[in-house]
Amino acid sequence: MKVKANKSFVGEIGSEIVRDGWKYTTKDDKLVKINQQTNEEIVLLSSNNFDRVDGHFEERLGRDFPIILYNNDLYIPYQRVIGMMTEIPSSFGLMKTTIEGGKFEEINLPFMSYNIRERNMYVWNDRIYYTVEKEPRGFEHTYKDVPNVDDPLFLYSINLSGGDLKLESKFSARFIFEDIGGKIGTFPYTQNHKSVEYEHSTIYYFNKKGVFKYSLLDKKTAQLSSIQAKDIIVTDKGLEIIDVRDKKHILKK
Repeated sequence: MKVKANKSFVGEIGSEIVRDGWKYTTKDDKLVKINQQTNEEIVLLSSNNFDRVDGHFEERLGRDFPIILYNNDLYIPYQRVIGMMTEIPSSFGLMKTTIEGGKFEEINLPFMSYNIRERNMYVWNDRIYYTVEKEPRGFEHTYKDVPNVDDPLFLYSINLSGGDLKLESKFSARFIFEDIGGKIGTFPYTQNHKSVEYEHSTIYYFNKKGVFKYSLLDKKTAQLSSIQAKDIIVTDKGLEIIDVRDKKHILKK
């Protein structure tokens, strides 16, 4: 009997993902995979793959933007911006390609519009998860990295084709973004909050009340600490928390 190929139900997310000797990342407006032994670089997608859209500018393969690897597919969040020089996001989108590249497919997000911000995207158990603000706001052009505001979020999921919308949970997280360093324009951040992290079937987040975890399996929330955080890093050993005074704390998952 032939054994079917292994399938994982857990996505991997990051600006760089390494699997089976290859590193997947965005570089110079390209999605590439790099052989870790030979440094061979293969371009999976580039700006030449996308048609120009009248009325707005699309940043499809932004430097250090997070990508998601789920089995043999790569899911790439992207943003539409008001102007090429300002790079202020007007809305977000999601596309996917395979680890062989060459073609891409748009994922239709149910709420995609000028005022909606689909953030914190993740793929788990054949579903795409993302958050949406309770009250959409046009705040990117005035955003400052001050971790003193909580944002009420709705966690939604859709199937891998963009259908079967489900409201999974509601929670509040600190309104503070992942910084990708200096760049042209006024918004040098990804669409992901620093305060929301995924690992396997768990979401870790923090707000003014402390640090929490939410299980996608049993839909239960548990508070891990009352630390007032401004950043969170999930490691194999635990959670690294940076508080508002820049002190590091290590928490058990």
